[in-house]
Amino acid sequence: GMSQYGAKKQAENGKSYKDIIQWYYGHGVKKDDGMADTIEVQGHGSMSFQKYLYGIAEMPSSWNSEALKAQAIAARTYAKRSGKPICTTEACQVFNKGKSDNPPESWKSAVDSTEKEIIDGDVSAQYSSTAGGYLNTRGWDTTDGASGDNWTSKSWESMAGSPWFYKSWYRSGYSSSGANCGRAHPWLSQEEFADII
Repeated sequence: GMSQYGAKKQAENGKSYKDIIQWYYGHGVKKDDGMADTIEVQGHGSMSFQKYLYGIAEMPSSWNSEALKAQAIAARTYAKRSGKPICTTEACQVFNKGKSDNPPESWKSAVDSTEKEIIDGDVSAQYSSTAGGYLNTRGWDTTDGASGDNWTSKSWESMAGSPWFYKSWYRSGYSSSGANCGRAHPWLSQEEFADII
């Protein structure tokens, strides 16, 4: 699925939301004119699909508009294909009723400008903040799509400044002042990462 930090950096580098969706899901975007107007949301009952999407709290509203549009489409596709009342936690997608009632203008614009757009093809539309440089849907999430000795410097997540990508592999206690575990740099070698995969 989509790396949100990867989408952020791709958008900052001039990629459109359609480019980002294609990169992460291997499919384009299509308009779904038969999409339901409402969705069943656990704890909130039936609500307008747009109103539901206004409350998705998965990406900072301050990020580039193209990344926000890609997130809106991924969230819409995921919700549409959930096939049941959708939960409001990390188990599905984080939904915040307060945000839904008063969405930030940048997020509202991303949702509205992509209304009824979903990911084409049979994909689940999963996404995460950071995937660590490798995705089961596309392989290496690097600028050239390949691994190598410097794969981390080409990783979209690393270039976007994902705190997890840096801290969790390098510093004790996930802080920039924590012990560096005897390593000269934070990045796993290609061999170490291959062992994990």
